[in-house]
Amino acid sequence: MQAKAKIKFLRIAPRKLRLVADQIRDISAPKAITQLSFSKKQASKPLLKLLRSAIANAQNKNLEKDALFIKHISVDGGPAYKRVRFWGRGISKMVLKRTSHVTIILEESPKLKPKIIDTEEQTEPEVDTIEVESKSKKNEVQGKIKEKKAKDKKVRKPASKSANKPVSL
Repeated sequence: MQAKAKIKFLRIAPRKLRLVADQIRDISAPKAITQLSFSKKQASKPLLKLLRSAIANAQNKNLEKDALFIKHISVDGGPAYKRVRFWGRGISKMVLKRTSHVTIILEESPKLKPKIIDTEEQTEPEVDTIEVESKSKKNEVQGKIKEKKAKDKKVRKPASKSANKPVSL
């Protein structure tokens, strides 16, 4: 079952909205909320509001909030407001203030549904015991490792002092 939410005539350019929409495409709704709430982009705030609206619509259709994922998100261009910008030498240029239409479709995923476990069937898991070595044995092993490393190291002889002296002519 699907839940849908739309926002129309959003006064942010579609190009900027698509950057944020691509980050939350095809992920679960709770992860998308986290992603949008920590995003520094200006477009994340209206998308977060829209996502929460879609989740509320899904809950009205009796869908699990934690099992929802973003099936489809589209950012379409809306009408552009035309404004005039005046330049030097009597020139004026048209400035387009672009708007966007955003649609989110959420769907319930069987993978993300929380499993309900009966309390009668629950049993405590079996725990294997692990033998813990004594401290003295552990120190013995560490000492052997240090000795082996010391043997492996090659001691370099320092260069002769005469090699460092400048040659007098």
